[in-house]
Amino acid sequence: VYAAGVNNGCMIVWRPEALILKTLPVKPKEDLPRSASRYCVTDSSLSHSMYRSFMKWSYCKDRNTLSCDFLGVRAVPELGGRNCIVLRRTCNPDELDNFCLDDPTVRDPATDPAQAIHEVTLYIDVATWLQVGSVLKRADGELVGSYFFRDVELNPTFPPGTFTPDGFKK
Repeated sequence: VYAAGVNNGCMIVWRPEALILKTLPVKPKEDLPRSASRYCVTDSSLSHSMYRSFMKWSYCKDRNTLSCDFLGVRAVPELGGRNCIVLRRTCNPDELDNFCLDDPTVRDPATDPAQAIHEVTLYIDVATWLQVGSVLKRADGELVGSYFFRDVELNPTFPPGTFTPDGFKK
């Protein structure tokens, strides 16, 4: 569980099967989270997804390498049939995303070809204008990752203690 501004900036990892240290504090940018996720938990909101896309697409536009196709408005099964604007960008050259948005390094896709992104398809909800889906593929057509946010509730309220180690165990 991660909540900004609490737990000394750490995620609390709950390990119910562990004999000792059932909860561990882990900094979000350390090796353990990097080995378990494509993106840092501090950059995992819908707004961060949209910002990441905006920054990548702007970077490509500034370098005259932006290639994007409008694929129409479609009902997307992975999103419960929600109507979305579908955009597909071809990455030329292939790209690697950074784990953290605050890392300005341009990574060489040759260093990790299994994660090299050649094609990005975005799904923008026509009702909310939120980026609710992303599909990343390699040049050989294999899936790198897909992210769909089907049941988005804007500004939900949570009971006190939800984002604590005890709330996480419930």
